[in-house]
Amino acid sequence: MNAPTANATRAVHDFAEAERVHKIAVVLRDMRPSPYHSATTAMNATRAKHPRVLAVLEQTTEAIHQGVEAQMGESIRTMTLGKKTTWEPTEVGFWRAAWESADKGEVDPTFMWFYTAAAYVAGVCPFDDRTTTAVKRYLGE
Repeated sequence: MNAPTANATRAVHDFAEAERVHKIAVVLRDMRPSPYHSATTAMNATRAKHPRVLAVLEQTTEAIHQGVEAQMGESIRTMTLGKKTTWEPTEVGFWRAAWESADKGEVDPTFMWFYTAAAYVAGVCPFDDRTTTAVKRYLGE
C-alpha cells in the first residue's frame, strides 16, 4: 500500500489544496472497480471522529467556501429569487454536510468519497497501488 505524500498531513490552507482534496474524492467516486477497502477504512476513522480527518474535512470545507466567495463574492450573497437570499454552491454544501455529519460521529454513505479523500490527505488511509496511480494520473502528478 502506498502512503500519502510526506506533506499530506499539513493543513488544507488554501483553495488550491482544497480543490486537490475534492479532485481526489471525484477520482475515487469514478473508479471502477471502486476502492471500497479504502472507503471502509476511512468511514471507520470518520465514525471514530479521528481528529486529523475532521480537521481536513473542516479545512477543506472552509477553503472551498473562501475560494468560491473570492471568485463569486457579492453575486452569491445577493442572488435574488424575488428577495435577497443566501446561496451556497453545491460543492460547498456537500463538503459542509460531510464535515457536520462526521463531527457528530454520524457517517453518511452519501459522503463516502469525501471521507476517503480526507482520510487519505490526513495520512489515516493509505491507498493501494492501483488507486494511487489513478489519483496521481488524475491530478497530473
